Amino acid sequence: MAATSSSCDAAAELSVAAQVPFLHLCTTLEKIQKCKLRSEKSKFLRHFMESWRKFHDSLHKGLATTDSFHPAIIVPSFERERVAYGIKEDMLAELFIDVLGLPNNGPDANKLLDYRAPTSAHGEAGDFASMAYFILKKRCAGQHSLSIKGVNGFLDSVSEQKDRVRGSLRHLITQSSALEQKWLIRVISKDMKLGISEETALQAFHPDASELYNV
Repeated sequence: MAATSSSCDAAAELSVAAQVPFLHLCTTLEKIQKCKLRSEKSKFLRHFMESWRKFHDSLHKGLATTDSFHPAIIVPSFERERVAYGIKEDMLAELFIDVLGLPNNGPDANKLLDYRAPTSAHGEAGDFASMAYFILKKRCAGQHSLSIKGVNGFLDSVSEQKDRVRGSLRHLITQSSALEQKWLIRVISKDMKLGISEETALQAFHPDASELYNV
């Protein structure tokens, strides 16, 4: 009985999200954002979802499972369960300054705190995620083991336990690369800047997704 229970627990923990690095999603989102043509944006998103489905089929081998992709990580307006995260840019700026050990009145700390100021020659002004990436990429060059499941778990925890936001964020910052942090900021702020509509995203997930989602 104990062995059976253990097997069931292991099966329950098996998911595509636990196996796929968040970095893979981030590189796809980078491609989507940089594309100018809507058709190209859709192609990259469809390719990611097709790869996800193939991995899902290989992992579960046709067995019944509740394992699925959480579309709100790409299109925040799809979110129906998590409440607002309550994480603002000023909180993130303070955390980055602290974690990176930036001098409080140094140029990089000021860029994070005053990210709206039109002083950047790199086009990051007004976009906190891009400004943070510009500063982080010099200090967080490595790639880590953050999974999509880990990101979803973080989003669940901060939406349910507001008093643990800073601690959870601090842990995640130390476990992710600059590119991952850029897109994590976009997910948290619910402003992805991908240039695609909800309908386009839903079609990429599944041809019937729009009808099912709007029920």
